[in-house]
Amino acid sequence: MKHSILTSLVVVGLGVQTAFCTLPPIWKKPISLEFEDGATDVLVAVALDAEVYRNLFGNIASLRVLNSRGRDVSFQLRLEPATRTQTLERSWRARNVDLDVSDEQFAVEIALKEYSAPPTKIEVRTPLKNFEQRVRVIGIGKDNERLLVDDVIFDYSQYMDVRRTIVTIPETSFRKFRLVIENPTSEQKSQLIQLTRELRGDEENSRLEHFVIERRPFRIDELWLIANEEKQAPTRLLVREWYIEVTQTSEDEMTGQTLIEFESDRQPLSEVTLRTSDRNFSRQIRLEFLAVRSGKVEWRQIQEGRIFDFQFGDYDSTNLTLKFPESQQGAYRLVIENRDSTPLLIEDLKAAGPCHQIVFLAEESEKYELHYGSQGQSSPDYDTAAIEMMLAEGVVPEVAELGPEIELSVAPLDRYWNTKQIINNPLLLFPLIGILVVFLGWSLYRASKKLNEVKESNQS
Repeated sequence: MKHSILTSLVVVGLGVQTAFCTLPPIWKKPISLEFEDGATDVLVAVALDAEVYRNLFGNIASLRVLNSRGRDVSFQLRLEPATRTQTLERSWRARNVDLDVSDEQFAVEIALKEYSAPPTKIEVRTPLKNFEQRVRVIGIGKDNERLLVDDVIFDYSQYMDVRRTIVTIPETSFRKFRLVIENPTSEQKSQLIQLTRELRGDEENSRLEHFVIERRPFRIDELWLIANEEKQAPTRLLVREWYIEVTQTSEDEMTGQTLIEFESDRQPLSEVTLRTSDRNFSRQIRLEFLAVRSGKVEWRQIQEGRIFDFQFGDYDSTNLTLKFPESQQGAYRLVIENRDSTPLLIEDLKAAGPCHQIVFLAEESEKYELHYGSQGQSSPDYDTAAIEMMLAEGVVPEVAELGPEIELSVAPLDRYWNTKQIINNPLLLFPLIGILVVFLGWSLYRASKKLNEVKESNQS
């Protein structure tokens, strides 16, 4: 009995060892980062490549970013966006100012901070109405000064709603400016007139008109600087071409179909494009993928559509692309319905789709690796609030590159231990069932033998 139990434990141990030895390999790639001078933390985005998709086997939940201490780094997985450059205006209040006032003019000197962009405009914010003031802007260098702007700001509210208080500055490298307002005290005639008339009988002998001239100083509440900033703004998902291999092209004369089978490395595909020299045709097409269901291999449909190419005279209309929901399969088949028409001469087939991007916060002193390929892992639940806030604020991540792929011969058990995967391993499960069946049969045999001995002893 003891010998049988010991044998069972040895067999189970061998099964566990076999289960561990047959775990799929784990892969890793170093992440190459370049930090700008003075940068400590930076938002980084690294795109997955074909090798990663090939060894993920569709299990994108196995992606992990590890630092040099082997600890998980929080990241956000997203589809790589296409970006375009946007020019945005940024304004800020001038604070480093010096004021010089005289009867003829007053001048305000503005010094830019070290990190401030050169302004393209200066806005004079004043509460006054009905004015016209000449404004000059002078650039001040270490050894020279240059007139940049000689313009007029005004408000004609008395006559119509017209107001301009912004002056435009040409492109310049000056970091200090002097804004000069000439004749800062203006005379404004009152709109109320006192009229005095002297009458003799019914005739007007004289008339006097009295009005008030108000000397009003020009007041500035604030000066605001405006600069142009270029930002990369996401516009749509980036679609890149992925490598596929056409394995077989055949014509089914019975069904009138052209069958094109091709394989991918399980990259995310969302469109296929045909190239043909044929013209003036229209064909129904269908994309399918190879699936295994209940032990049976079958082709299942992903999308259907129509391709066409019409060219005659000045008319030219072509669509040779079939778009479909993102798919990460290993084997596909494109079915072209020719019916009784001559099959198309297909010269080439290309596939394209989005690309996943890992976005994380990197530290300058750290080194990072991307690990992937462990089967049975669940998706991590990280705190990505800081990353989401930065992306929402328009921060464009620095692009990092993946290094060469390295296979880990032994998976680190503390990170990739998966009890469910080990128990469900057939190399462990079937021997264990066999042991239990043998043990149960042996126990029944021993019990029946014992029962016969008891009966014989009672009869004697």
